[in-house]
Formats: sequence, structure tokens, C-alpha cells
Amino acid sequence: MDKSWWGLPWQSYGGEPGTDGRIRHERARRDELGIPGVDITTRVLTEMVQHGTTLLRSHVDVDLGLGLRGIEVVREAVASFQGGVHAEIVAFPQDGVLRRPGVDKLLDQAAQQGVEHIG
Repeated sequence: MDKSWWGLPWQSYGGEPGTDGRIRHERARRDELGIPGVDITTRVLTEMVQHGTTLLRSHVDVDLGLGLRGIEVVREAVASFQGGVHAEIVAFPQDGVLRRPGVDKLLDQAAQQGVEHIG
């Protein structure tokens, strides 16, 4: 939910094929689209609550370009529900740890800041 495009205008995929291509495409466009963003994450949570979901676990991307911003965004959006939503966060290095030196330190920081799970 940290990188959802929920509520944004439809976006045509123009990136390279495959998982790596999709990761690069998202990384190149996320700032332009305001991802991660509290507003978008709040919209996702609102939709979940409207369908009865108030307890969830979400993978939140941790990478060198974002740092821990996605975790901060999810926490802020969840807090806006004033206890009506509980989210367990999985700090998830989507692009890997071994091929992205420095991500391991971000995962350590996430754990020190109370993130429940490292994925």
C-alpha cells in the first residue's frame, strides 16, 4: 500500500518487460506520481475499511532511493485512523539486498524503529 497507484489516473506501462523492468519503471516514476504518499496510502486504507478490513500486514519497500520513507508514510496514514486500523509492516527490499549495498543498513534501521517484520 506504500506504492499503490490507487486513485491516480490510469497509467500506460511503458517500461521494459520482466520483473526488473517493472521495478525500474516504478522507481523512475514514483516521485512524479507522489509515491509513496500519505494521501494515496490513506485512500487504499479507506477502501479496505469500507470492505471491513481493519487488520492487515503490508510489505513496504525499503531501498536506497526511498530510505524508510514508505514506512513513515504507512505509519502516518494508519495513525490518521485513530486506532481504527492496525497494520503490521514488513520492511521489504524489493530490489534485493545483495545487489544493492547499503540496503542491509536500512533494514537494520527499520528494525530499530520498531518495524515488526523484515522480509
